[in-house]
Amino acid sequence: MAIFIIIMMLTYLVATPCASAMLVLYSPQDMIERSSLIVDATVVGSTTERTTYGGEPVETFKVNAVLKGITTGPTITVSKSLYQPMPNPGTRVMVLLQVNPSKYSRANYIFTGDVNNIGIIKGGKVVDIFNGVNIKGSDRIAIYNNFYQ
Repeated sequence: MAIFIIIMMLTYLVATPCASAMLVLYSPQDMIERSSLIVDATVVGSTTERTTYGGEPVETFKVNAVLKGITTGPTITVSKSLYQPMPNPGTRVMVLLQVNPSKYSRANYIFTGDVNNIGIIKGGKVVDIFNGVNIKGSDRIAIYNNFYQ
């Protein structure tokens, strides 16, 4: 019995990582459905907003057209991870967003999911996913284009 318990404990220790991270990947249809706001926008740039709890990295976008949802102004601010890369200022993008639930943030929105939330627009269509991760069997660009059109 003691050997069984030792084997179970070793299995638990080996099989359970001490620290783990999980990347949330949604299908393109789920990304569109989960988004409360989807916009055709131009990247303005990154800043750090001062809050009562320190600095918060945000990205600002100039809205060219609202594809889903309602926005109240010509620009939107999106809370982002400190290390989350962004397209260069001036890049035209389709951005999938959700209302920011944090009462401590000055940013209006957060990105939908961890990745695949920014489509690069060229020639009036989505041509690439910025820093995207593709799910096998998913034609994300075609689905985003279908929605964009």
